[in-house]
Formats: sequence, C-alpha cells, structure tokens
Amino acid sequence: FDADGNEIPCDVDTWDTDGESLIWVKVPTLASTGDTITMKWGVGLKRMTTSADVWSDYAVVHHFSGAEDSVCTDSSGNGFKATLPPSVSEIQSAKIGNGVYKTSGTIVVDNYASLGLGGTFTASGWFYMEQRTGYESFFCKKTNWDTGNGFQANLQNSDKQVFYAGSGNKNSTAVNLTSSVVGRWVYFVVAFEGPRARIYENGKDYADQTLNSPGDNDLNLQIGGSNLKGFVDEIRIRKSMTWLAWGKNDYATQTDANYCTYKFVSNPDVEYDEEPVVVLDGVPSSQAGSAVSIQVPYNVLWGGD
Repeated sequence: FDADGNEIPCDVDTWDTDGESLIWVKVPTLASTGDTITMKWGVGLKRMTTSADVWSDYAVVHHFSGAEDSVCTDSSGNGFKATLPPSVSEIQSAKIGNGVYKTSGTIVVDNYASLGLGGTFTASGWFYMEQRTGYESFFCKKTNWDTGNGFQANLQNSDKQVFYAGSGNKNSTAVNLTSSVVGRWVYFVVAFEGPRARIYENGKDYADQTLNSPGDNDLNLQIGGSNLKGFVDEIRIRKSMTWLAWGKNDYATQTDANYCTYKFVSNPDVEYDEEPVVVLDGVPSSQAGSAVSIQVPYNVLWGGD
C-alpha cells in the first residue's frame, strides 16, 4: 500500500509460510526516509492487482519459479512462455528464488517476433557460468551474427570479453569487463535505442556504442545459448532503453540488503498472527515506478517464534 493506503501492484514470486518469501513490488516514488510503503498479509485479505500490473513496462518477465512440461510462464501477462531445453531436469534454487540450471541446449522465448519492439528495448538477466566452452551466448535473436535483423550478446575471445551486435554487422563491437564471468553470478544487461547500445554488468556501465538498430525479424529469442553451462535466472525484456541511473538501481534492488529499510508495525485492529505489517522506506527516486524485490526473513518479522 502507498502512504495513502491505496494498493500498489505486487507479484508473489515465492511464498513460504515457514521461511523466506519473495515478492516484487511496483513502488511509487520513495525519495527519502519519510516516504514509505506498507505490506500486509493474512486471513481475509484479498489482492486486487495482478502480477502483470507490476510489469506493465516490460514485454517479457521470467522468474523461473516453476515449470510445467518444460514451459515457464511469463509474469508480464503478455503470454511469452519460455521453453526449457531437455538438459533441464528441474527448476533449482538460483540467484533470486528459483532459476534454471542447464548443461546444454537453449531457453527459447516463443512468439517473441510478434512483440514488434523494433530497436528500443532492454534485455537483462542473471547468469552463472561454470566454465568456458566457447562463444557462450547471453541473448540471441539472429541466425548469423553478421547478417539479417536482430541482436545478440555473447562472450567472445576471453572469459571477460563481451561481443554485441544489432542488425547486420556494421559497428558490431566487443567490450572487456573488469573480471571473468566464469564462476560467479553476473547480472548482464544489453540496452538498445535505435543505433545506440549500452552494456551493463552488475550495475556498471561499460559501453555507449553506435550500432545498427536491431530491427524486428521472425525469430524467437534464445537465452543462454547451447554452449553456456550453468544457471540462468530472472530474465526480462523492458520496453525502453535503460540508462545509467536505472541500471545501477535495478542491480541494487536485487543485491543490496540495505537498499531500503523495514520494520514491524503493530496493527491495533487485528490479531498479531493474522495481519503482520512491514513498512519499507528509503528507495531512491530514480527507481520510482519499478519493480523492487522485497526479501524479508521470516525470523526477522516474527522474532524467531
């Protein structure tokens, strides 16, 4: 709820009555410690918003919380399911809640071509690569790197060199990250606005390049190419370009335990065990209107009882 008591959209990723639950909340402007949002849950409460309301600025959102017949649902509400490769036997605990562990094959977002995003969008996701096997792909929507419309981003000649391209091969480029991506979680983001392209890795801006605009084609989106062995988690396609302030805060909301503060607030109108309330504050204004992950340990809220 916002400061006036109006419900704001939330997306329940995982809910565990005996442990840690994970909820994505589309926050209003919280620019100082005087601004707050409030979370309530318990018997008799009914949520009026849907998960899709949280992700209205996104075309595709995959938490990989679970799969049915090797298919994961799209939390954006747009219906762009993700089909998992045969090497994925089950959904496993990953960076944020559950995710996909794969040894081969590619995660495919079906019917992505119908989005018609043109050359303005942001693709992001968490990746954990166990080893180098050669030219591991993060995102790909091309048949060949140097022909046709589309875009791609992959490792190139080393474990910290990222190659990315738009349509055709004009001005395709590679950037060197500070550290190897092997053996650690990396939040990788590639953003396009027409011919402009940016790369972010764990909230750090690496490049502002001019490429061919990634035009639409009839191909599905491939995530974590067949050479990538490891984990993939929290894949999103945002319907706009991500700039530096947003990129930093997007990363921080998923990694920084001090990004916002929380406290338990008693409610005199209900029994304690029916409607706990948590107040969060201090979310930077540059992240207003975005989905922020709320991870509050069960024993913090309930004192361990």
